[in-house]
Amino acid sequence: NGDISFYEDTGTTPKFFWDASAESLGIGISPTSLLHLESDTPVITLRDTSAYSAGTGPYIQFQGLDSGSTNRVFGQIYGLSNGSNSGELAFYTRNSGSTAEAMRIDSSGNVGIGTSSPASKLDVAGNINLNTTNTFITGAGHNVLQVDATKTYLYGGTGGIQVRTADNASALVDITNSGNLLVGKTSATDSTDGIWIDGGGRLFSTNTSNYAAQFRRNGSNGVVVYFLNDGAVAGDISISGTTTAYNTSSDYRLKT
Repeated sequence: NGDISFYEDTGTTPKFFWDASAESLGIGISPTSLLHLESDTPVITLRDTSAYSAGTGPYIQFQGLDSGSTNRVFGQIYGLSNGSNSGELAFYTRNSGSTAEAMRIDSSGNVGIGTSSPASKLDVAGNINLNTTNTFITGAGHNVLQVDATKTYLYGGTGGIQVRTADNASALVDITNSGNLLVGKTSATDSTDGIWIDGGGRLFSTNTSNYAAQFRRNGSNGVVVYFLNDGAVAGDISISGTTTAYNTSSDYRLKT
């Protein structure tokens, strides 16, 4: 039937088999698919024999017919050189008539989606849509983010949750595991500048009564809180020594 088999001189299993009716090729096995390779540790090698050049390398290409019966390249997987002894995987997809890189795994194992230079283990350039009823993002053995049909939950570590500057140099907002909200400070103490809202109404270190919030100004007398109306200052609360003044834009003053 046009089939061709190659055997070792003492073997009974073909080492190379061409199935003419199915137009299939088998290496190490009679084929059950278009190309069938079988062994204890099967390996396919694609080797680029051209002179070294960063950003080049062998690739696998996927083609098919489009809606107009024209043969198109739908996707490619590249193995690219990135330095004398380093390599990367780049995944290309077709969109709007041409192929472009959609994802890359760099030589350090970082994954970039929408970027060819991922700076962390997962680097996404664009929006992320968690389009499920219940989504969990986990880290360090516990949930970091949970999104369900009603709420979004953010979980911190043993020290709470911090919102930091873009360069990670300092904390802007700190929510501690004790329920304290700290703005412009990272410790729930009376001696540092910033806003401290105590979630449990606990005693502060230098005061003998319970209170829920503290606005601290260090170093000099002056305004602690401004009140604005459509961008214009309408009043403020200022301190001088142990005295508090409630100031308005008119001649009214709060008196006791």
